[in-house]
Amino acid sequence: MVLRRLRMKKNVIFVFALILLAFPCLSVQKEPEKIIYTCNDWVCEQKYPDGSDFLKGAKLINEQKYIEAIQLFKDIFEQNSRNADAAYHIGISYALSNDYDNALIYLNKAVFIDPFYEKAWHHLSTIQYNRGEYKECVKAALKGGPSSRTILEKAYEKLNEKGFPYRNYSQIKNKLVIPAPDFKVEATNFYLSISVKPDGKVNSVYLCSKNKTELCDFYTKIFSELEFIPGYNFYSDQFENSVVIAFVDITKEGVVKVEFIGNEIYENSNDDPTMGSLDRSQIDAYIKRNLAKIRWCYEKALKKNSSLYGKIVINFIINGSGAVSLSKIHSSTMNNKNVETCVADQIKKIQFPAPKGGGIVIVNYPFVFKHSIN
Repeated sequence: MVLRRLRMKKNVIFVFALILLAFPCLSVQKEPEKIIYTCNDWVCEQKYPDGSDFLKGAKLINEQKYIEAIQLFKDIFEQNSRNADAAYHIGISYALSNDYDNALIYLNKAVFIDPFYEKAWHHLSTIQYNRGEYKECVKAALKGGPSSRTILEKAYEKLNEKGFPYRNYSQIKNKLVIPAPDFKVEATNFYLSISVKPDGKVNSVYLCSKNKTELCDFYTKIFSELEFIPGYNFYSDQFENSVVIAFVDITKEGVVKVEFIGNEIYENSNDDPTMGSLDRSQIDAYIKRNLAKIRWCYEKALKKNSSLYGKIVINFIINGSGAVSLSKIHSSTMNNKNVETCVADQIKKIQFPAPKGGGIVIVNYPFVFKHSIN
């Protein structure tokens, strides 16, 4: 890719490859217990056509004329009851006027019309948090995208105080002692999928990295004896079968490091969670659609360090609905936390197709960033 700059021209080489392992914004002010909203100019920044009813309604909200805004958006909604944006604007207008009962009604209508309406889910979760409805808050925040991460953690903390397990289900109850293998192993990394029963005990270690048979057999016995904090399904209001992904790294010095990611609750949680599948070309195509955002992470950092380059490998899990439930840095030679975190966050936002079979797909995706100055 050629980036044109004043006085200089940079050739940016952006290489990517896929390794499939099988598998309003309303500003927030914090108080001790509640999150208080104030309306900022985000609404009027939307690209509404001049003179449109949506632009008029947005301006009414910014002028704090909430009753007039509600009536205007209700007129729009009556003309088209599938207009999620109209329902959403009615909801936030009610919320900003402190009428949370009606706000919930219309925000729920917005997400019913458009189940992927992240802003509506986010504001649903915040209202529910303020009302002390922490389970409902969790359900909404899980669909609220990156902006809901803080409120999700706060809700989990409140539920933890009430005796529910904290979100970090990867905690194990027994002390973690993971020995090095009793046979020679070169530096390597691999993963195992662990099915956890509602009582926190391991049901099975049912899937492991390909071509790691000896290591898989060795660690299956060890992981089978662990006990985890069980997964709680806030939709069914009970503990259910869940899955933990164990990422194992063995260094060249023979040091074993284990990272647990989970527990993901699945609709078929009475059975072992399954591995779904996505065609390589599908994942590649969805990554390509977001390359501009990923490149931006790198190009932004180039302004401060023109010699920056490196390879970042992102490990992410696509769940049964196609959403990315985990996106983390697997390895990096970039030595720049801002770029690494930014790329992982951009991957987290991608909505992929639902995997075949309804299971999960684990992906390692390497990005190589390099530039030269002519």
